[in-house]
Amino acid sequence: MLRRLYAALPLSGKLRERIAQRVPLRWKRQPQFRGYGTINELYLWRLDRDIDTVVPIQNYFSFLFPELDTATEGTLWIHDRRGMEIARREFRLAHCAMHTVRVSEIADRALEYGTLMWHLRMPDCVAGQAAVREHLVYFTDRGYLCYEKAPGQPCFAHGVDRYAVFQKQETQRYDLFYPGLNATRSWVAEFPLRRGMQEEIEIVLLNRSRSTREFSVSVRRNGGQEIHAARLRVEPRGAGLLPLDAAVFDKLGDGDGYFRIDGIPTQWGRPAIMRHFAGGALSAMHC
Repeated sequence: MLRRLYAALPLSGKLRERIAQRVPLRWKRQPQFRGYGTINELYLWRLDRDIDTVVPIQNYFSFLFPELDTATEGTLWIHDRRGMEIARREFRLAHCAMHTVRVSEIADRALEYGTLMWHLRMPDCVAGQAAVREHLVYFTDRGYLCYEKAPGQPCFAHGVDRYAVFQKQETQRYDLFYPGLNATRSWVAEFPLRRGMQEEIEIVLLNRSRSTREFSVSVRRNGGQEIHAARLRVEPRGAGLLPLDAAVFDKLGDGDGYFRIDGIPTQWGRPAIMRHFAGGALSAMHC
């Protein structure tokens, strides 16, 4: 309420700057950033199509503070495609260490795919730093996932958005990075579509909001003519895959095209794609 009132007041730019300089930092922040803490991403895992998912969790605090003993512990949550938790694992992580998880050893392959996230507790030595004690720091863990296609072809993709905010040294409870979302956004991928470039593309859609979302995908020829459209509903914390196969590429003819996604609830979340090639190789990338 106070934020909306302040934004509506007819104040000059200089006066707003003076007020901003005098307002304590904790009053300026959104409620999900009350003091200090860590921010974590949501990722897609999959076990279908002879794919396994390997999660390499690094102690990133060690590389930010190499002179400190940053040994800590962490938690990994695995959810199905509907966003329902199916497994949870606790682990310890030494200074400069990495904890590796293979999802096929935890989840049932019949589930095919879903989402996961992990969280590392902020070590005491890091929480004791002056900038942290003064509530000036939030750490963002945007890690990598490895999708391993049998027999042993790995490809990696990194996180591009934010999902969970853990306050201070909390290890279980978290707030959503996006507490309330009203608008939806569109994304035109910076990736060309062309017949013969690959056998199939799968568009990866994650829902980082607290309500069910409907995504729509349209494939267009250069110039804007729509040749294919599809819709997909994704539950909160869930995931969806939309395929673009040879039949879609054939509609492009000998020309190039592109795809557009509508209904994205978050402002940073660029969609990812997985490309399947005739020789069996797999490639993952953010558009």
